Amino acid sequence: MSQIVEYSVTDLELDNLAKKYAKVPDAATKEGYQAIKACLKETTPLRTAVERRRKELKADALEYGRKVDSEAKRITQALVAIETPYREAKSVIDDAIARAEEEKRIAEENRIRLLQERIQFINQQSEGLLGASTAKIQERIDWLTENASLDTFDEYTEQAESANNKVLTTLNNAMSIAINMEKQQAEQARIAKAQAEQQAELDRQAVEQRKQQEAIEAERNEAARVMREAQEKAQAEQRRIEAEKLAKERAEKERLQAELDAKEKAEREAKAAIEALAAEEAETERIAAMAPDKVKLRSLAKHIDAIKLPEMTSPEGKKLLDIVVTQLSMTSQVIIDSIGE
Repeated sequence: MSQIVEYSVTDLELDNLAKKYAKVPDAATKEGYQAIKACLKETTPLRTAVERRRKELKADALEYGRKVDSEAKRITQALVAIETPYREAKSVIDDAIARAEEEKRIAEENRIRLLQERIQFINQQSEGLLGASTAKIQERIDWLTENASLDTFDEYTEQAESANNKVLTTLNNAMSIAINMEKQQAEQARIAKAQAEQQAELDRQAVEQRKQQEAIEAERNEAARVMREAQEKAQAEQRRIEAEKLAKERAEKERLQAELDAKEKAEREAKAAIEALAAEEAETERIAAMAPDKVKLRSLAKHIDAIKLPEMTSPEGKKLLDIVVTQLSMTSQVIIDSIGE
């Protein structure tokens, strides 16, 4: 059991203080503010005394702790000095063993990868054979039979032999197909050459025939041109003669028409003069006959002009009234124009 540390403040005093100051007074009042000051005045010295005593009691403990740490550090350093050379010597051997094992692992991986790549390369010899020539296929067959040695594949020897046999079978089949294809291509080339030579001869004959036809056509065109020029010259002369004839006929016709027009104009003017004289005589007779009625008609015109028109309010009434006014005005004007002033 740890020893109880004694301070100047007892538990009894703490209980009494807790009970005494259990309720915090209102600091806004004078009495409350004084009570708070009294509490702090009593408790603060006690608290500072406890803190002071705590530091005094702990000083020895801190010194003891520093001594413990210092001794442990001294002993640890001595042990480390003894262990370090042994650990370093052991580490050299451990690192060498680890490096050897890693190098062995890498070498084994590289050996297996190289063997697998060689087998993969053998398998690749059966790829890209579509449309390949017999020479290209033969190169791959020669390489497989001469260079693809099967005595260095170790545990992959059986797999390499299987791949080699399979690819050789594929290459031989491809060779048969390529040989037949090349024969067909050679025959097609021979036929194409013969057809080209035949077409060349046909083209030569067609060119020669076209030249002869062009020469004949040129002669025909020249003869046609000479005939066309003679016809055009004759037609031009005929058109000139006809144009002169038409011009003379048109001039004569225009002269006769002018004489006829002058005669008709003189007759129309004479007739118009006679009709104007007759109209003037008729108007004079009409005015003389209407002399008793002029006064009545003039009075009627004045009454029409003096009519008092009603006032319209609606748009339709106003429009109708405008029409009536226009008609009345026209009627009055007709009377005045008929009887004269």
